[in-house]
Amino acid sequence: MAIKTLNFTRYSIPIVAVIILGALLGIYFFTHVPSKQQYIADRNQRLLAVMGRQIKAKVENFGTVLKNIVHEKNIVHDTSKIDSIKYKIDLVPNLERIEVQSRPATSKEKEKMGLHDHLHVHEILHNASYLLHFEYKSLDTVGIDSLLVIHAETNLAELIAPVASREEFDDILLVKTKQDTAKPEDELGKVIFQRNRSGLKVIKLDSLEDKKGNRVALSSLASSSFVKEMALSGSDFTIFGHPVLISFHDDKIESEEEKPEKWLLCGLLRTARLDAESRKISNSYIIIFMFLALTALLSIPIMKVKFMGPQDTLERLDLMFLALSFLVLTSLVTIIVFDFYIYRSHGKLFDEQLEDLAGQIKSNFRMEIESAIRQLDSLNNTYGSKPDSVVQTNILSRYDDDLSHYPYFEMVYWIDSTGVQKAKWTVKNHTTPFIEVDKRAYFYKHELKQSFQLEVDSRDCDYVLEPIYSWTTGQNETILTIPFDTVLTVQTEKSASNGQANDSRPDTISVSAMS
Repeated sequence: MAIKTLNFTRYSIPIVAVIILGALLGIYFFTHVPSKQQYIADRNQRLLAVMGRQIKAKVENFGTVLKNIVHEKNIVHDTSKIDSIKYKIDLVPNLERIEVQSRPATSKEKEKMGLHDHLHVHEILHNASYLLHFEYKSLDTVGIDSLLVIHAETNLAELIAPVASREEFDDILLVKTKQDTAKPEDELGKVIFQRNRSGLKVIKLDSLEDKKGNRVALSSLASSSFVKEMALSGSDFTIFGHPVLISFHDDKIESEEEKPEKWLLCGLLRTARLDAESRKISNSYIIIFMFLALTALLSIPIMKVKFMGPQDTLERLDLMFLALSFLVLTSLVTIIVFDFYIYRSHGKLFDEQLEDLAGQIKSNFRMEIESAIRQLDSLNNTYGSKPDSVVQTNILSRYDDDLSHYPYFEMVYWIDSTGVQKAKWTVKNHTTPFIEVDKRAYFYKHELKQSFQLEVDSRDCDYVLEPIYSWTTGQNETILTIPFDTVLTVQTEKSASNGQANDSRPDTISVSAMS
């Protein structure tokens, strides 16, 4: 009975180690893996929602661009402006002008449109990829009642590809879910964009098949975000879906063609990849596990000697294992202690380096903002001395002495207190339409006292910095605005005989547009 107790005591540590190892594996498979799968699912849903908002903003921004081109501030809308509209559409990147025409409006068209412009968008298959076709209609009530019709297109793949570049998904699809009453069987579930065409090619996704073979209609899923495990072409996928609603109208729309365009953004992730990512273990956990496993293994010779009884013999092989255990354990402990010491000492060094880098970024950012503000001050003084210069192009060659502070901008423009652009200067050989920007945060934040403050040349300066999609070109821009309390004289096409129109309200904002 004593021998059995001795044997149990001798192997108690390895047995306990095996039990602990089994418990850790159980926790890993039954707790960590499901938690990691949920984390990946939540992360992918957030990414898909962000991509959906970006796609929505990009597409809807084209509608805003067309509206601003047609209804440019201080420009009379009539047939004589057709060439100007064509020219300004051609300046918009990624938007191809198909047709711009003005014709007499029928009584039915007048009654249908009322006082509102109409914008309809639909997809056209062209050379194995889809084009997004915009049809813009606007009534002209100046002179004769005419209807301005604009047709323009953009390549949907080129528009979405930069947004849908995330590697968290094996593939990304954009599916049409708006049911066209004219041809519902053709429109619903049509895949209008697919990122990865080298592998699985999806033409239509009107329904999904789960692992049990049951089919789920896409219409039942497309109204909200979802995560489903489905089979596509014999392969198991986890499909993440997020609805994208494209609308160009703020008012209630009654006609069928003016209803919002409904798309479904789908992220495809192979189930095998999801399982593999869920089972990944942090390197820190692997090191700890290896240390515990080696410690348990190397402790066997030591425990054997410690719990030897009178009847046990100590053989030469036992001594060799004992010496090897001491040597390896000592080396292992030394490495662990040394690694801990290096981590502690170098961790502080890394933190200091990161703090220095953050300080340099902050300092450089502040210096750049200060330079841009000085540049706006200089240009505003130049504009004050040239009140008739409402539109200026190629200003790098015209005002070289005035651009020494920050010559890296693309455009500077002045906005009055109502949010209407009054003057534009650009480094390019063309300018963009004059529009209202009162709904832009970089404008109304000054009135709401939500601007930032920065001391520049011993004076406190309010400024707002905002990234935007341009309402005139559709491009990504960074906007810096600062207020100026000056009364400016501007020139417009609705001018008096002297060519000038005096605005009694102060123009309060000057804007620098930087790419």
